[in-house]
Amino acid sequence: MGLSLSIIVPVRKDSPWIEIFLESVRENAHDLDNLEVLLGIAHDDTRTNPTDGFVRVIRLDQRLRKWGVGFYTNILALNARGKLIWWLSDEVVIKTKDFDLLLDREADLVGDRIYKLSTSFEGCGGALYPILTKKWIGVTKRWADIPNIDSWVNTIDASLPQRSKTLPDLRIEDRRITEKITEEESVAEYMPPEVPFDMDDYTWGGERVVGEIQKDVDKLLRAIAVQGL
Repeated sequence: MGLSLSIIVPVRKDSPWIEIFLESVRENAHDLDNLEVLLGIAHDDTRTNPTDGFVRVIRLDQRLRKWGVGFYTNILALNARGKLIWWLSDEVVIKTKDFDLLLDREADLVGDRIYKLSTSFEGCGGALYPILTKKWIGVTKRWADIPNIDSWVNTIDASLPQRSKTLPDLRIEDRRITEKITEEESVAEYMPPEVPFDMDDYTWGGERVVGEIQKDVDKLLRAIAVQGL
């Protein structure tokens, strides 16, 4: 029997928050043997050195950081082993006790289908910090092509036939809100100011982005129709 849950976390270089996130996993998981936390860490990060057995680390070359959170996320998602893949940022903490049992049940229900689950947390609306099934990632071969990874999968989900639901009992806290982490602090190590590529190609709503989203929609609809996923 494989893992039910992979939590993937793109970690900012020398993140001051990642240990607090990991502590929330330790405190609230029922069985750490049935989940993994997969961290994407810059190769020159000297601060982030987790030793927990449930943590796997992928060291990313410094030059790859120019692609930002979307690039980190895609590498982590493609290496995740769980039936469900939950994207979280490193300033988030999990608040639900036995959250893994809740998601283990969902993995039994939807883990073999193309499906999206959404979390619940105070201070911000919308379907943020989504959970995708490994089947979804297996079809698209990526999570998103831009840093707006929540908007990317939510837009795709709107074109799919009843393939999502919100889990009101799965609660998290975004410390950008509760501790007023600034947007500049939040994105600084994902998207350094010397980014050399054309940002117009990564603008939400731009022609290229719309076209790439439609490619993923088409792949998923085809897999649903042909393979019954």
